[in-house]
Amino acid sequence: MLAKVAAPRASELSRKVDEMLPTVELPEVVLYILNHTGGTSAFTTATGEPFAYTELDSSVAAVMVGHGCNVGLAAVASDQGKEALTPERLERISHGFRPETIEACNKLMVDAGNRIPLTRLNGQRLASVDGVRFTISNPQPHLRIAPQGSTEISWMTVLTEQAMQLSGRMVSGRASAALEALSVLAAHRPPRRSETPHLAIVAEAGTHEDIVFGLLTLCGYAYQPTTDQINDHRLWRIDSTAYPHLRDATRRSIDVDLISEYWDDILHLIASIHHGAVSPDDALRILTHRGKPNPMGAALAAVGRIWKTRHLLNLYDSPEYRRGIEAQSRLHQARHKLAKRICHGIDGPYPEYQPGMENNLGPLGLVLNAVALFNAIWIHKIVEKMRAQGRDISESEARQLDLLRFDHINMRGRFHFELRAEGIAIREPDPEPALSEAVADGLDHPGGC
Repeated sequence: MLAKVAAPRASELSRKVDEMLPTVELPEVVLYILNHTGGTSAFTTATGEPFAYTELDSSVAAVMVGHGCNVGLAAVASDQGKEALTPERLERISHGFRPETIEACNKLMVDAGNRIPLTRLNGQRLASVDGVRFTISNPQPHLRIAPQGSTEISWMTVLTEQAMQLSGRMVSGRASAALEALSVLAAHRPPRRSETPHLAIVAEAGTHEDIVFGLLTLCGYAYQPTTDQINDHRLWRIDSTAYPHLRDATRRSIDVDLISEYWDDILHLIASIHHGAVSPDDALRILTHRGKPNPMGAALAAVGRIWKTRHLLNLYDSPEYRRGIEAQSRLHQARHKLAKRICHGIDGPYPEYQPGMENNLGPLGLVLNAVALFNAIWIHKIVEKMRAQGRDISESEARQLDLLRFDHINMRGRFHFELRAEGIAIREPDPEPALSEAVADGLDHPGGC
C-alpha cells in the first residue's frame, strides 16, 4: 500500500495572506457575495416570479445564514422594525429555497469563481465527491433499506478544484460517489465538449468498481480515485508476453474477445448516458443482475480494468500525480471542518439524521460556497497588491493558497445583515521585526569578531 503524500505546510506567503485578509462577520460575507454574483435573483416564489421586496439581499442572506448555521429564522429575525428581517418576510423568503433555486445560486457563484485569475482553470480540471451518511432507526417510505436492516441516506456533495460545491443532494442508500459525480457533471456539460478542459473525477466507486472505471472513462472523464478509495489493487494485462518485468505483478489477462462482442452495445449505452436518456445509476442496473455483472457488464468491466491498471501504475510511479489527487480529496476534509465551525451547537456537520435536515444542508452548501468565493476574491487582491510591491509570486504558489480558511471570519454573536459603510478593505500586515544593530552588523560581516 502506498504511503499518503503529506499535506503541504503553511508557507510564509500563506501566513502573510492570513494577516492581510479583511476581518468580517459571516452575514457580511454572505451579503457581499450575493451582491457580487447577483445570487438573490436565483430565488423566486413558488410560481417562478421574483420576490417584490425592497432590501431583498438582506432577507435572502438572513434565511441562508439562519438555516445554514442551524440556528433557525427566529435567531436572525429583527424586532427593531427593519422590514427586511421581519419573521413574516423571512418565512416567505424561505419558501424560495428549493433545490432548483439553490442550484441556480450555486451556479452563479461557481461562474463568478471561474472569472477570478487565481482560481481560473489551468490544464486538467478536477472534481471530487464525498458523502455524509446517516442512519435512521425507524424506516421511512421512499428510502432504501441497507443490508444490515437499518435505513440509510447520504448527502452527496460534488466539489471542483476551486473548493466550490457544484451540487449537493440527499440520496437513499449507499450511493456510488463516482456515479453521482458523473450525473452532476453530465448535467453541467457545456454545449460544445471541446470548450471543456480534460476533467478528472476523484471519488469512491463503491460496488462494481471495474464497471465504474469503464463507464466514466468512456463518458470522457478520467477516473482517478485515491489509493484508499480503490478496493481492488490488482493489475491486468492484454498481452501476456509484453512487459516481462511486470509479469509477476500482472498475471491476470483482459478478455479482449468479450469486449469486441459487446462493444456496439456498450457504445449505445454510453451515448444514452451522454444524451440524458439513461442515468448512470440506471446504467449500472442494466449492466448487473442480482448483484453480479451480466455479460455486457463483464465486457465493460474488462474495459475498465485497462484504465484502472494505467491509473494504478501512475499512482505507483508518480508522487506528483498522487499528490494532486490527494490534495483534491483533502478539500472535503477542509470543507467539513468549515461546516463544523459554521453550524452552531453541532459537533460536526450533522452526526445523525433529523427530519427536514435537507432544508438546512442546501443553505449550508451556499454559505460554504460564499466563504470560498469571498476568500478567492480577496486572496487574489492581496496577491496582486504584493506583486505590485515587488514580491515575486508564481501562479503555482498562488494556486496552493487555501480558499477554505476562516480565522478572519466571526461566526458567533449577534447577526447584522448590512454591509459596512466604509467598505471592506485589506488589512495592513504586521511590520517585519527590525534587526538590532549588533545582529545586522554580524550579518554584514559574518567572519568578524
